Formats: sequence, structure tokens, C-alpha cells
Amino acid sequence: KIDSTNAGKRSAMQRGAWAAIGTHRIQSEAMAAPVIAQAEILARIKAEIDDEVAALQMAHKRASLPSVAWIARNLLELAVWTKYCVISEANANRFVSDAIRDTVDALEVAAKISPDPSAFIEAKADLLKTASGDGFEDLDSTYKWVALAAKEIGMGEQFRQLNKLFSKFAHPTAIRLFSNREEFEARLIDNFYRVGMAFA
Repeated sequence: KIDSTNAGKRSAMQRGAWAAIGTHRIQSEAMAAPVIAQAEILARIKAEIDDEVAALQMAHKRASLPSVAWIARNLLELAVWTKYCVISEANANRFVSDAIRDTVDALEVAAKISPDPSAFIEAKADLLKTASGDGFEDLDSTYKWVALAAKEIGMGEQFRQLNKLFSKFAHPTAIRLFSNREEFEARLIDNFYRVGMAFA
């Protein structure tokens, strides 16, 4: 349980993040002490949202459909992760643990394609040792897919449909390359921009 009466004990940055995200009082099941404070995790997500909003505004001014679609999709995902992490400290730290899994994956790929993989192998071992010491366990488990997180918070169908739509124009798909873009591109840019801002 995280009580809003404790807000005065948080740093100014943390209180601002809670206010911006609209979090007041959260009920959750009893759990072990969090590895990283939930407020800090939400503050980092909020900072990323602010960056994406600035990028979306610039892409909209440039009238770049791929950029607007891509950033709108990013904001959709961030909206899912915000709601997922707000639910509990455990959820928030489950999301953080995926950052470690991402880094491990990147190091493994680098080791496979590098003529001298020893540095990447050593970096991976050091990372896993540090993460374990910090309280992150079960890093061999699979990622928390954003689609699954969306389903758990009641956004499953909305995420599925919008993610599919944004992806068709964020990537060089056939519909983007061979359709008559002059007829619909400006309208799509405006619509995607509004949807993306709605999730910010």
C-alpha cells in the first residue's frame, strides 16, 4: 500500500512525477521491499514521455507520417507501462528487470558477431552479478510483453488495434510505399498526432 499522506517525504521530483501521472493512492497485495522505488520508476517513464511528446510535435511540424506513426506508437506503449507500473511496486520492478534482460540480449548478440567476444562475455557476467546483488532475480525468464501488460490492465484490444495501425505506417510497408499518399497522408498525420498526444 502506498499512501498519499507520505507524499511530503518524497523528493520534489518524485512528488512532481506522481502529480503528473495522476497517482494518488494505490492498493496492492503485500510484497517484498522494492528494488527501486516505484516513484523513481514512474518519474523516469514520465521523463521519457516528455521527450516523446517533444519529438512528436517536431515530427508533426515536418509532416513526417513515418515519424508521427512511430512516436505515437511509442506513446501508446508508454501509456501501457505507466498504468502497469502504477498498479504496484512489484509491477514497476518487473518492468525494470526487462531493462537488464535487454542489456543481456544486446551483449549476447555483440558477442556472437564480434571477432573478440571476451569483453562482451565478461560484461554480461558482471551485469548479472551486479543485478543479482541488487535484488533482481529470475532474469532468465521471458520478457513482459507490452501486449500482455496491456491485456492485464484492460487495454488489450485497444493496444492491439492501434499498434497494428501505427506499425503499418511507421515501417516501409507496401501500403505506405504504393498507396496514393497525397490523398490521405496529411489526414493520417493529424489523426495519429492527436491519438499520440492523447496517450501522453
